[in-house]
Amino acid sequence: MIFRYQCYDKSGAIHEGTVEASTTEEATESLQKKGLYIASIGTDRIKKPRRSPALVEERKKSLQKSSQTLHANLACSCRRVHH
Repeated sequence: MIFRYQCYDKSGAIHEGTVEASTTEEATESLQKKGLYIASIGTDRIKKPRRSPALVEERKKSLQKSSQTLHANLACSCRRVHH
């Protein structure tokens, strides 16, 4: 899960952001290990988006096809330059 937080450091500078952890306690410990003091940590957790295996596979194939086209165009351009 991803938790929103607002912290401050030793100098008093405010830090805001998100941290991924299994629990609020784990998120808090992670921030404290970085030398941050917790002002607030959100109970409003954001679920990490998951992509369907079919979508991942479709994207992978699309990238492979784009890569092959790019390599073919590059090879063709190189042949023109050398001839």
